Amino acid sequence: MSFRLRLVSLYFGQSAQRSNLLAVEQMTNSTLDSVLKQNVSGYKPPVLESVGRDLEAIRLRMAKGHKERIRILTGAIGKEKGIEVARAALFEAGRTLGEGARSRLGVKETKEDLELAARLIYRILGIDIEMIFDDAGGEMRVTRCTLSKEYDEEACIIMSATDEGMISGLSGRTTMKFKDHIPGGALCCTARIEFKESEK
Repeated sequence: MSFRLRLVSLYFGQSAQRSNLLAVEQMTNSTLDSVLKQNVSGYKPPVLESVGRDLEAIRLRMAKGHKERIRILTGAIGKEKGIEVARAALFEAGRTLGEGARSRLGVKETKEDLELAARLIYRILGIDIEMIFDDAGGEMRVTRCTLSKEYDEEACIIMSATDEGMISGLSGRTTMKFKDHIPGGALCCTARIEFKESEK
């Protein structure tokens, strides 16, 4: 296991979580704003509400911002096309996020490092996960998600592309695809994980 990854996971306080959460909020909002500017004439980004330093409040503000942007996008160009263009952009943004985390934390190409790094990133978002692995890959289950308090199913389908890209960035040999979503009525979000080759 990466020593840096283990160290950060043990000493990842609220201040560090807050700065990383704000960075994720800025990244995801900017990605959606870029998609909107390309597809919606005269689009102007929503004003960012001031909510102080509370992590939960920042998470809910972020989720509300995502949902509002998605509502504008799909209302302008339709649900099917909106999902397609937003997911493509968010996947790439998520992959960049994952690649940056892999570099900073020294994430190794092991199941153990992949799960710990993913848990660390999801902790920032107020999300609890578990990963169950088999020889070909495995499954990730989201057992608690703060963002689901604000997301509808459409928002969850679109924003989950960020997660799929992030996992791809954390491990160059891993892909992930969501199957079920809490806002869609599932007890937990589930995603299939696949490895490009057997773990060495």
